Amino acid sequence: MTTDLDRRMQRGGRTLASVADWVAEQLAATWETSWQEHLPMITQAYQRMGEPAYGLYNRELFAPLQQQLGAVGLRCKPPLPGTLPQSEEDWGPEEHRERRMWTLLHDEDGHRLGAIVTRFFHDHTQLRLPAPPTAIGLPATDHDQIRQIIVQDPSTWPTPPPTPRPTSPDPSGGGTA
Repeated sequence: MTTDLDRRMQRGGRTLASVADWVAEQLAATWETSWQEHLPMITQAYQRMGEPAYGLYNRELFAPLQQQLGAVGLRCKPPLPGTLPQSEEDWGPEEHRERRMWTLLHDEDGHRLGAIVTRFFHDHTQLRLPAPPTAIGLPATDHDQIRQIIVQDPSTWPTPPPTPRPTSPDPSGGGTA
């Protein structure tokens, strides 16, 4: 069975930009449905342990993405979206906090392609997501370097080279356009 990720890899290659764009699209398409689907379980966890319940949501949200990446030979270490030790949370008021987490994307040979950074927005005053999570690729693979980048304004973050667009045959027979 060919998935959206398979098609994207066929069109744009196994690049950090392709994968990060796919992750961002998947988050935009599924975050709210996943929240509603798992809200009873998340609410119960929040009543027992507070904010760590957001981690439960993240595991549920990212598990299908992690599985699809594995199916095409890509791995994230640690699994998406990352771990608390590999994150920073220094932005926003209590009711609209932002945590930035990262994971390293590896190809089937174990080579690091770059980092996928997730920006996760949550409320410290009640169980609520004030904004959808987002993801972006960073062309960095050193954890200290990634940490230095993500504490800056996101508009200053370096981005991976764009995914090449497929070329089409030149109608005049002179090669590709």
